[in-house]
Amino acid sequence: MDGLKKLQFKETPFVVLTRHFFRRLFLNETVFFEEQMAAKVISIIAFLAVFPAYIANYLLFPYLILPEKPQAWVEISEMTTLSMLLLGLITIFVWDMIFLDRQDFLNLMPLPLKPLTVFSAKFASLVMFVGLFAIGINSLSSIVFTILLGQARYYGLFSVFLLFLSYLLVMFLAGAFIFFALGFIAGFFNMLLRGKIFQRISDLLRFGLIVAHIFILYFFLIDTHFIQKQFESFKALQESPTTLMINFPPLWFTGLYEVLQGNRQPFFEQLAWRAILALVLAVAAFFLITLVSYSRHLKKTSPEGAKHYRPSIVRRLAEPVLNLTILRQPAERAVFWFTAAPSPVAASTAPGFCLI
Repeated sequence: MDGLKKLQFKETPFVVLTRHFFRRLFLNETVFFEEQMAAKVISIIAFLAVFPAYIANYLLFPYLILPEKPQAWVEISEMTTLSMLLLGLITIFVWDMIFLDRQDFLNLMPLPLKPLTVFSAKFASLVMFVGLFAIGINSLSSIVFTILLGQARYYGLFSVFLLFLSYLLVMFLAGAFIFFALGFIAGFFNMLLRGKIFQRISDLLRFGLIVAHIFILYFFLIDTHFIQKQFESFKALQESPTTLMINFPPLWFTGLYEVLQGNRQPFFEQLAWRAILALVLAVAAFFLITLVSYSRHLKKTSPEGAKHYRPSIVRRLAEPVLNLTILRQPAERAVFWFTAAPSPVAASTAPGFCLI
């Protein structure tokens, strides 16, 4: 109609950076999806989603012909383990792009961007990546699992819907835990080792983790009965769980699933608290490594005259935290660190992507 104008929404730097970082996760040395990225990613997710759906059908279909109602927490622990294995395998393939690298700093430092915006966009892109694969991989299995379990327990439509949401939420949180935990491991080795040494250790570690993941996935897909027997032993140890059982990460998120379903047994409540604590610690450790990585890359991209200045360990730990929380503006950072610096040279090292 005449007189009507289309609303134009200007994309914020946060949105642009989030989309940029998300696309970069698919452009690395191992996986390079520059052309037809969406189609290739969808194909991979569709291929991987078949395996959890097959396992869910194998585990729950017998309950349709059994007179007793299933507890299903053992089956959930198997599904959680499989989902974490698949997410872990995907993480290993992209973990060289999880952190901001030197190219990111060189490209972003001349731009008028706040560090908080950059880190928030990077974290948002990682959450989008985990959500895409966690929900995508478990999309078919969530339908199979909820339909079969709902029929076996004689659930109504609303209860089946809540079961479906709980299943996807737990799989997403479990995937986020394994993603950020492996990201922390990669960042930790990157912090300890440098240059070619880190690259060689990283390649060996990546190869070993890939072999381990594939080896365990082999038993899930080829010898499902053997895996089922191992998880069935958990049920016998529920009253007196072993140390290995309590420290088994997929079982933590199984406890979280049971609590979301209204199960208030102390055994599952303890596991649920462990799941929440483990997820928080994994994300916090990832952020800490990110701050250290930020500080290191900043020194590499600083002016030559500033490279002779070596701040104390206390300042190196406090600097990125203060810059992201209290000293939000470039002018505030410049004045504060110039005053706190032991020499004028240190003023040129005041961190920030925008030095105005």
